[in-house]
Amino acid sequence: MKEAVAFVVGFNAQSQNYYLDEFLELGLLTQLEDIDIKLQPEAIKIPGQTGKRFLCQLESGAKTMDIYEIYWDDLVDRLSGKDTRQKFGRGFSMIFYWLSQGWKIMKISPIFFIQTSLILVLVLLWYFGVVVLLISALANQEALTTIPWLQTVLGPLIDWATDGLGWQIWLVISAVLALLPMSINMIIDFTDFFVTYLQNESSQGKPPVRALLRNRIKQAVDNITSEESYDRVTILAHSLGGLIATELSGGLSRSTGQTVPLHYLGQRS
Repeated sequence: MKEAVAFVVGFNAQSQNYYLDEFLELGLLTQLEDIDIKLQPEAIKIPGQTGKRFLCQLESGAKTMDIYEIYWDDLVDRLSGKDTRQKFGRGFSMIFYWLSQGWKIMKISPIFFIQTSLILVLVLLWYFGVVVLLISALANQEALTTIPWLQTVLGPLIDWATDGLGWQIWLVISAVLALLPMSINMIIDFTDFFVTYLQNESSQGKPPVRALLRNRIKQAVDNITSEESYDRVTILAHSLGGLIATELSGGLSRSTGQTVPLHYLGQRS
């Protein structure tokens, strides 16, 4: 039997085949004690896709499994890499969305409520720092020295952000965030991307990221299913890739009439 797997990875794939090389390959070769699996040294290539071939010896017979990782991290516009003003604007939009729409996610289950609440707290702490840094930057604006009333209004606020309580609070928050097992920048980038995905809106003349993602994955799945040598094609999804693949799977079935099995990495079947 010859099977192809379209692997829809999660967030923060650092390069093409990152999850396949660092995690999935290692797990297949070392964790399945009852199955003899070997990796073919040469990469497997079909039109539009490059993957890895695993040769499996099962009780029912030999099986060839080709895995193609679908990379989409290049479509992520990372908020952590933006300047302070952009962080302020997009951060405000992100927080507003969580406060106005996040309750719909929170009420799915107690676990979602806890996770979403913790993320919101971390985002608010991060945003406090953005506000402090933005106010501090005003101290270098010449307008403050040439317009007396503006200096009178903003002077105390700038002092609060540069040398006062605001800056001291931010130092404490920075120390706390540094202790997190995951980088606060990754949390912010993930949350911002998730909100952008859910909002499904165009930005700077570009199509919505949801449309770009679905087109990327659909094209890869089409490339794989068009290869006639495969007896079976499966979509394997991990983390956020599961949400994207679930939407695609339903749309693919309606548009083509074909059903491609979808499995989630880390979930028992």
